[in-house]
Amino acid sequence: MELWRGLVNRCSLKQLFVTCLLCGIVFVATYHMKCGVPLMNRELVLERDVMDARYLPSVNCSSFHQEFQVDERKRFPTAIIIGVKKGGTRALLTMLELHPSVVTAHHEVHYFDYDENFQKGVESYIDQMPVSKPGQITIEKSPHYFVTDVVPQRMRMVSQNLKLILIVKDPVTRLISDFTQLDAKKVVNKREKRPSFEEAVLQRDGSVNTNYIPVQVSNYAVHLTKWLKYFPLSQILILDGDNFVANPYEELLKVQTFLQIKPFYTRSQFVFSDVKGFYCWKMNIQQEPKCLGDKKGRTHPTVSENVKQKLKQYYQSSNEQFYKLAQQKFNW
Repeated sequence: MELWRGLVNRCSLKQLFVTCLLCGIVFVATYHMKCGVPLMNRELVLERDVMDARYLPSVNCSSFHQEFQVDERKRFPTAIIIGVKKGGTRALLTMLELHPSVVTAHHEVHYFDYDENFQKGVESYIDQMPVSKPGQITIEKSPHYFVTDVVPQRMRMVSQNLKLILIVKDPVTRLISDFTQLDAKKVVNKREKRPSFEEAVLQRDGSVNTNYIPVQVSNYAVHLTKWLKYFPLSQILILDGDNFVANPYEELLKVQTFLQIKPFYTRSQFVFSDVKGFYCWKMNIQQEPKCLGDKKGRTHPTVSENVKQKLKQYYQSSNEQFYKLAQQKFNW
């Protein structure tokens, strides 16, 4: 203290200011040259030909790095794609991942629908999320969420501010796609019994087999009713999966607005593939388009118009109810 008082008495304020400024420059140069951390204002840094880092004071770089590093960590999702199965959830998640403000979980977490996972606690859930930076939002998708009764209440209990994304297709088209996937798994597992589509969705008397799970999944109104008990419609974005296949750009603009993230997508990013039968994407003009894997876009079985009409009639009442709940109409 006496030394400081003596220094103040001997020096003018201007001299003290210059001394402090020089000390600051030495500190910044030491940190930059020894720790190798980029600085926002490089004009303050003395060049190496002026000041040799070997003669700078010793610095604990690890502590500085901890103080100045970007806040990168795993975070609870801002939004969750809750379904619907075979509605386009994987394509949607993949295209959202292109956005610089979005990071996504690369696997289906099944935290809210699997009891054993939910019982592990929310920290185990967050641990399965990707690392994000400030300004980025985290998104995961598990299509089974939409049809599992306990999920809406569990999500509400964990977070009241979650944004939910539901992408739906024509119920009959979705049903055929669901059957196609299940049938492909039977081929892989070499199961002998592989009923035809008609045998799976219709009973012997010709009526719709309401016990067949894929038939139940396409009853969107039944499931959405349960969600609206816990979340207002304003927190649920319902996308047109059929339009997403035909025009992904339009549906992604809706997601941008819903999530309140900066505009990013352009029509030129999406290129239709005649081989795949759907849109692929690219980040710039020079880049080759990237597409979903071979498991997407499987060839559907041939279904008679008679069976399609019977299914369409079955879903008609449910569809009308869904339009009212969703406050939007689809061309089904």
